[in-house]
Amino acid sequence: MPHTRPAGEIKTDPDGADRQKYLLAQSIDHFMDTAALLSRVFQNDYTTMIVFMTILRGSVSHLNRDRGVRPEAVSGVFPDTLRRPISILAISDLANFPYETTRRHVMKLVDTGFCSRLGSREFIVSEEVLRSDLFTTMAAQNEPLVLDFVDHINRQLDGFWSGSAPRAAEAPADDATSSQDPGSTSGTAKARPRRSDGARP
Repeated sequence: MPHTRPAGEIKTDPDGADRQKYLLAQSIDHFMDTAALLSRVFQNDYTTMIVFMTILRGSVSHLNRDRGVRPEAVSGVFPDTLRRPISILAISDLANFPYETTRRHVMKLVDTGFCSRLGSREFIVSEEVLRSDLFTTMAAQNEPLVLDFVDHINRQLDGFWSGSAPRAAEAPADDATSSQDPGSTSGTAKARPRRSDGARP
């Protein structure tokens, strides 16, 4: 839901520059947290990870024009019958990667079973892959990262609107990192604390 300024409150950042830079910093932090989680599945190959995500989300973009929980999704996953396969050219365009780079990483995903080929030129990430233990665990690990990000942003935006954006206290050293080993895909990720300038404590 868009965040709107409560009536009658004084805004001390008239052009929004401080808020915009703060939100950019926080978005970068959240992207890095999420990418660190997802990339483990692909042996920390970020290009393969992005190609995978492009296939995954591109094949259901027609179902997500209106954001929200969709009744067509069963336990959070769309059935394969609703997915539209996507071509290497379309993946290349969406990810803004060179065609040959995209083709190489798509074939890698096919070889490793993360992506299915339909016909000679079209691909999907199947329902079976998304329901696997690996992705079920990843979804559980991702939840605290997203909830922490949303809660933090909402509280900080309230501060920007009122002219008193709160500063997070320095966290104890043992809270500054994830509770799991970077190479692990089990357990629950612990959201790392943020400072109000977007940097890590």
